[in-house]
Amino acid sequence: MKKTTIPYYLSSLKSIVMGFHSWYAIPLLLFLHPLPFTIKNRGAYYADNLMDIWTLKEVLLDDCYRLNKKKYPTVIDIGGAIGDFSILSSGRAEKVISCEYDANRLQLLRYNIHLSQRKNITVIPKKITSLDSLIPTHVKSCDLLKMDCEGSEYTILMNSKHVSMKKIKTIVGELHFFTNKMREDFIQLKSRLKAEGFTLKTWENPVHDTICYFSATR
Repeated sequence: MKKTTIPYYLSSLKSIVMGFHSWYAIPLLLFLHPLPFTIKNRGAYYADNLMDIWTLKEVLLDDCYRLNKKKYPTVIDIGGAIGDFSILSSGRAEKVISCEYDANRLQLLRYNIHLSQRKNITVIPKKITSLDSLIPTHVKSCDLLKMDCEGSEYTILMNSKHVSMKKIKTIVGELHFFTNKMREDFIQLKSRLKAEGFTLKTWENPVHDTICYFSATR
């Protein structure tokens, strides 16, 4: 266990109590779902389980991708899940492309987009294997690419052609090290990003050694 684990969980519980209007209803997700929750200054979202609550806390309250209040006109969200990041970024963007292929996640994603009344989010309901299927079909260029796809980020970025990569300005997301293969893929990805002109920064997940956050900018 990391030294930061217990302090992180304690501070997270405080964030949830302070940030969720009806935090006391969260245990009901064990029996009833989905349920809507309103987050202070961040709108309302349907959640299906306790992990959804944790994700909402990390993305909306913790700013885990370290975006603060920056504006990115065109955003691609690969791993849209329940729409937390897509909806958050849509308030600062002209256009958001949210990609998700899991049927249960897709349903909640669409519920939450409707709940937020965002009109600038387009949902792509399919598994993404490279950026070539999104650029230039859906966008000509991308100011911010967010990736949280449980290890598929390596395949997607390595499979993308140079012509697509050069149209991405900033990438943020999670990197996963669940297997030795993923650790080897990370080494290759660092070389690829450097060759494409990106500067890569990573920072630790406060609990898990097999996950870290990253940003790649040029």
